[in-house]
Amino acid sequence: MILALVLYGTAVALIVTLGGIAVEPMVASLGLPRRGVWVGALLLSIAIPVVMVVRPHAQAPTAPEFTPTEQVSKLPSPRSSGKPTAPSTFSRGTPVVPGSVAGHHGPRFDRITGTAWLIISAGMLGAWSLSWIRILRQRSRWRHATADGLQVWVTPNLGPAVLGFFRPQILIPQWAMDGSDALRSIVLLHERAHIDARDPLLLLFGLLAVTAAPWNLPLWWQLRRLRFAIELDCDSRVLQKGTPMSAYGDVLLTVSQRGPRAPLGAMAIAKPRSELERRIRVMALPSVRPTRWLVGAAGSIAATCVAFAVGLPAPALRDVDLRHLPMHDWSPYLRMAETAARAEYPELFSGTFDGTVVMSVHFKRDGTVLNIDKRQFPSGPLADDARVTDLDVIDFLAEMDRNNDGTGGLKFLGWFGPEHANGLYLDYAVMKWPHDPTRSATRVRAAVASQYPEFFRSYPPEDAAQAQTGKLLTVFMNDDGTINRAKLDDIPDPRGFGERAFYDRLVALGFRPEQIGYRGRTFNTQDPDHLKHYPNAPNLVINFAWPRRPDDPPDIVFQSLPAFNDTFQKRSAENNDRVPDELFLKRYFPDLWERGPTSTPEAAWILVDVNGLVCDSGRTQEGGLIAVAKDLKDRYPGARIGLDIGVGADTATSRSVNLDYLRLEDDSPMTSCQSLANVKHPF
Repeated sequence: MILALVLYGTAVALIVTLGGIAVEPMVASLGLPRRGVWVGALLLSIAIPVVMVVRPHAQAPTAPEFTPTEQVSKLPSPRSSGKPTAPSTFSRGTPVVPGSVAGHHGPRFDRITGTAWLIISAGMLGAWSLSWIRILRQRSRWRHATADGLQVWVTPNLGPAVLGFFRPQILIPQWAMDGSDALRSIVLLHERAHIDARDPLLLLFGLLAVTAAPWNLPLWWQLRRLRFAIELDCDSRVLQKGTPMSAYGDVLLTVSQRGPRAPLGAMAIAKPRSELERRIRVMALPSVRPTRWLVGAAGSIAATCVAFAVGLPAPALRDVDLRHLPMHDWSPYLRMAETAARAEYPELFSGTFDGTVVMSVHFKRDGTVLNIDKRQFPSGPLADDARVTDLDVIDFLAEMDRNNDGTGGLKFLGWFGPEHANGLYLDYAVMKWPHDPTRSATRVRAAVASQYPEFFRSYPPEDAAQAQTGKLLTVFMNDDGTINRAKLDDIPDPRGFGERAFYDRLVALGFRPEQIGYRGRTFNTQDPDHLKHYPNAPNLVINFAWPRRPDDPPDIVFQSLPAFNDTFQKRSAENNDRVPDELFLKRYFPDLWERGPTSTPEAAWILVDVNGLVCDSGRTQEGGLIAVAKDLKDRYPGARIGLDIGVGADTATSRSVNLDYLRLEDDSPMTSCQSLANVKHPF
C-alpha cells in the first residue's frame, strides 16, 4: 500500500514538473515572477495525491454474491415490521478476501517502507533543528550593526545571506563590511529584496514539502528550481531599481570567489559557479515578448499535465474507509430504557425466544422507571397494533424520537438467522406531566365523541368499502371537560405531527404559550387497553391540550424553545454530516451504481462494526438476508450480527437499489473489523 503511494506521488510530481518546465519560460517572458510557477508545482504535487487518495474510491467488489434458489421474506427493519421466515437453501459464492476487511494489516514490506519514510522525515527535521541550534550558539560571537539604514548581523565569515523565515535577518560577513560602499550597498539591496518579497516563507514551504515526502525525487528537483527562480526574480528586482548590470555581476562574482557560506535553509546572494553563470546569462538575455500562440501552447501543455496528474488512478487508504454510523438519539432516555429492559428481561437480549417481542419503557422526567411493558407475538407479520403505545399521559414527541435514523418509531435490537429468527423492538416514552384523572385522555375522547360522533361509531359493510380519509383534530379543553376550541384537518405528512406543528396549530386557535398546559395525543379508540379502532370508522388522531395551572411543571418546548432547538440542530447537523448511502453503493458495488438493478430484484448488504467501519459486503436476491446471516455466522464464528437499517440507495441511472446495513452488536465477542480479520475462515 505504501509503495503504491510512493509510486503514485512520484508520478504526479513528475507530470506536474513537466508542466512547470513548459510554462516557466512564458511566465518569465511576460515579466511575471518565475517562483510562482514552482510554488504552484510544489503545491499541486502535494495536494493532488492527498485529495485523490483520501476521496471515496470505486473498488471492484470482492465480497461474495448470493443467489438464493427460493425467495425468502425480508427481515423486519426499523422501517418494516415484517417477520422473517425460515431461510431457503442458497448457493454460496466466492468467500470474502481477507484483505477486503477494513483495518487488515498490510504486507511486511509496507510496514518497513512506512517506518523508513518516518525515519528519513524525522532525520531531516532533526538535521535542520540541530543546524538552527548551532546558529543560535554562534550568534553570541556576532555583533549587531547598522549599514545603509538596515539592521544586520556581522559575522566572521558567514553570509551574505538571509536567515530566518518569519522574522528574517540579514547576515553579512566582516569582509563585506570592510569592502567598498558600492559592494556593500548592492549586497544589502539584494538581501533586502528577498525579505520584501517574503522569499524565506516560500523556501520554508518547499522545505516542508520535501520533508513530508523525502522519497519524491521530482519534488526535490522542484525545490531546486524554486530556489533558482527565487534568485532570478531577486536579480530582476535589483536591476529594476537602477543597479547597473555590470556592477551587479561583479558583486556576484566577488561574493562567489570568496566562497560564501550560508546556514542550512538560509538564502545566500551567490550560489555555485555553474548556477551563478546561468544567472548572469539570464540577466544578459534581451527581453523578448512571446507571441500569443506560444503563450497559449505553453498554458495548454501545463493544463494538460495537471489534468493528467488528476486523472491518474490513486490508491485508497484503508484508514479512510467510509463509515456508517447510527443516528444518535439525543435524548438520554434511550440508553436508560435499554439498560432497564436488559435488567428486567435479560433472556430477551440473548435471543432465547421465538417470534417477535415489543418492549415499552415509561419514565418519569427524573429518569425513574414507571413500568416496562412486554408483548410477544408469534412468527409471522406483526399485528397492526403491535407498535402502538398508549400515550394518554405521555409527552408524545418531545422525548420520543426513538429510532436511530431519526424518523421516529421503535429501535430494532433483534437478531436473525436460522437459530434466532426473531426480532426485539424497544420503545420508550417520558412522562412529562404528573398523572391527573381530571385531565385524562378518556375525558378528551368523551368530549370529542359528543361533538364528532361520526368518528366513534361502527359503519355498515356497504359503507366500509368506501374510502375513508383519516383526520387530525387539534383540541383545547376547558377544565370542566368540554371543548373550548377545536380544528379538524386532513392528516398531514409526518412532519405535521411534530411539537412545532402542534404549537403552531394551538397558536392559530388563538392561544398564547403561557396558556398551554398538559397536552398529549390519543385516538378514536374503542378499547383503551389495546387501542382497537372502531370497526370501519375513519381514523382520527386527537392532539389535545388543557389550560395551564400554577402548579404545572415547566414546559421546555412550549414555554421556551432553546432545548428543543438544540436537539433539532444537533440532529440536523448529524444528518448533514452522514455519508450518503450512494457513496457506499458507488465504492463497494460500482457495477450496480453504474447500471442500476437488473430485471431480477437485486439487493446489496454491508457489514459494519460498532465504529461504523465497513468489514464485509456482498449481494443477495431480495429477501435473502437470512441466508446472508447464516453465511456470515459460518464465516465469523461467534460474531453476533444484527440488522441496522435497510435503505433505498439511488444509482447513477436514478434507479433505486435496496442496500441493507448489518452491524456487529455491542455485546458481540467481536466488535471490530480487525477482530473479524483475525478469525480463521473455515473455507
